[in-house]
Amino acid sequence: MWENRNKKTAILTAVLLVLVLLSGIMVMQQHVLAETDNTLTSEEGTEVEIYPELEASEEAAEEAEEAEVDPSQTEFDEVDSDAVEIVEESATEKLTVYEREITYPEYLAQYPDFVRPNKEIYIAADSYNHATTEAVVLQDYAGMPGNSIQTGESGCIGWEIEVEDAGFYNLEITYYPVTGRSSPIKRAVLINGKRPFAEAGYLTLHRVWGDGGPVEIDIYGNHLRPKQVEKPLWQSVAVWDPLGYEQEPFLFYFEKGTNVLELQSVSEGMIINSIRLFQAKDILDYKHVSQEYQRQEYKPAEDVFITLEGEAAVYRSSPTIMPEHDMGDPTVQPY
Repeated sequence: MWENRNKKTAILTAVLLVLVLLSGIMVMQQHVLAETDNTLTSEEGTEVEIYPELEASEEAAEEAEEAEVDPSQTEFDEVDSDAVEIVEESATEKLTVYEREITYPEYLAQYPDFVRPNKEIYIAADSYNHATTEAVVLQDYAGMPGNSIQTGESGCIGWEIEVEDAGFYNLEITYYPVTGRSSPIKRAVLINGKRPFAEAGYLTLHRVWGDGGPVEIDIYGNHLRPKQVEKPLWQSVAVWDPLGYEQEPFLFYFEKGTNVLELQSVSEGMIINSIRLFQAKDILDYKHVSQEYQRQEYKPAEDVFITLEGEAAVYRSSPTIMPEHDMGDPTVQPY
């Protein structure tokens, strides 16, 4: 009985497989016939597909070739080509606006006659002739006699200056930091409406920081780090490279006659008392300094030993400069 049942099952399975194969073959034949309806066979026996869109485009091309050429249309085409050329030229002109700014060394190389006039030009802050920043006149502020100008953290302020001798000058700013977001003060320098070199766009003027109180000691004898607070004071600073690539203060070239000097706010406000164009003195090496000491008959000190602890600094340029303990250094006091 079981053998008969297995034979019947095998026969049914075979019949089903045959039916599935036949249905698949029929579907494939219908698909081939449908594709054949849309193709033509050329004389050489190659098949060429026919698309309605291609037929329409070919007919349009034949009609265009048979039609006569309209002279007015030809002139119109020539005008269009000229317009395209004009557009290309204007696009090129726009691209030149975004050329890379020159660096400080490249700026100096533009002036082969490296002239540094031995003169000084003093500019009072309240003598400005235009400002797009909030400019407030302050008198005798924080012990500084005369008028000073408080500027905001956006916009710019400018002065017209008369230069008798063209050449390179160092730039010194006498400023007082205004309470803000505790970040460094940043300004850009513009001469005659243009930033002279890339590094002049992010000049940094530091705030002054210090301990907010004495060093306290906990019950275990550990020193507790005091809080850092701002201790603003007047500073006269020659503008330098904030990244430290240049070891000397920046030099700025001024033409003979009237020049416009502008300070553009990048971040934070400050109070300006004056600006000075001058020639910074070169720092002498130790050999020359030692010879000068001998010429003036300076004598070395004897039986004097002065120790200055780093954590006892009164002023700092950043709140991140703070005392740290080092258990592995025997020279630290107290150890």
